[in-house]
Amino acid sequence: MLGIEAFQQEVEQEIQQIPKELNRLTDSELSRIASQFLPVVYETLGETDLEFSTHIQNNTDFSDWYDLNVRLHKVSGYRSVVISTKFPNNIPDDVTSEQMRAIADLADRFCFGEIRVTHEQNLVLP
Repeated sequence: MLGIEAFQQEVEQEIQQIPKELNRLTDSELSRIASQFLPVVYETLGETDLEFSTHIQNNTDFSDWYDLNVRLHKVSGYRSVVISTKFPNNIPDDVTSEQMRAIADLADRFCFGEIRVTHEQNLVLP
């Protein structure tokens, strides 16, 4: 059995054997590509503590969902929402067209039209 250090060493040795000319991405090419993506213009909100009304706080289903699916955002005052694609009685990672349209509507309304897919195939509304 190969230990973690030996595995890391083998990976590093393999990487060293990759010809450097295979990486043709220059700094100018990376800059050119980056210029094709416009940055999102966020409002200045300041950090806020989200406090829910007593009705919402007493809704344990919503509170549980919020605790599991809402994350701090890199921009102060914003949050990211993770939407699981694993539904009860459904094929994992399968979303219907109706569900996807609803998610797209939420993204248009609240997330500058952005939806991201995680390595776990969940959706993130940033």
